[in-house]
Amino acid sequence: MAASNYVTDKVQQALKAFLKTQDFSAVGIPTAQIYSGVENATAQASEGAATTRLLPCVECVCQSAETIDEHFLNWLAEAEIRVRTNADDTTETAHHNTAATVFNTITTDTIKDDLSGALADFTCFLVNFRSQRWELLERSWVSVITFEVHCAGSDIS
Repeated sequence: MAASNYVTDKVQQALKAFLKTQDFSAVGIPTAQIYSGVENATAQASEGAATTRLLPCVECVCQSAETIDEHFLNWLAEAEIRVRTNADDTTETAHHNTAATVFNTITTDTIKDDLSGALADFTCFLVNFRSQRWELLERSWVSVITFEVHCAGSDIS
């Protein structure tokens, strides 16, 4: 199968597919509240859909990637996982527990294999974790882990 070089969305979809196989019910995150991409309230409103994502949620975001070889087959993507909870009904401590549960699922020795197996026509070679941060943004607690995904937009066996 030919490589698809629109890799940013593939990274988001692989992260989302992998996280949807995990059980976050202990921290109150239903599978339906694991999203990919950024929230676009304007587009949702014009389509008659809800204009905000339900909280608590996990967002899988990858908005940039650069090629690391001359054939445009291997990519270095910048990705992040955002964990959002409602600050009106969640304490800071509870939010940190929720974020830790999600981050611990991602930061494993098997994450490259987990992501490769989560999406057809995608191969992850390496994940380098870069940073973590948290903040109170409007009325939501938000924790973010950022990382680099070395990958290809095809299934390499």
